[in-house]
Amino acid sequence: MHAFGHDTVTDAKGVKHDWRKELTDALTHAQAGDGSWVNPKSPRWFEGNPILVTAYGVLCLEEARK
Repeated sequence: MHAFGHDTVTDAKGVKHDWRKELTDALTHAQAGDGSWVNPKSPRWFEGNPILVTAYGVLCLEEARK
C-alpha cells in the first residue's frame, strides 16, 4: 500500500479508508498477549508459525508508518 502512494483508498461504496490507521488497528487487535501474531485458522504457508507471522506483522507496521 505504501508503494501505491496514497494515504486513503476508496471502496466500492465510495467510502474513503485511511489504510495506515485501519491496518495498524487490525494488527493491534490480532496481536497475541505475548506480542506475537499467528493465523490459527490457516497453518498453510507457515501462517501458524509465530516467528514468521510476527516478522510479517512488524514489516506491515513499519510500512504503515512511512
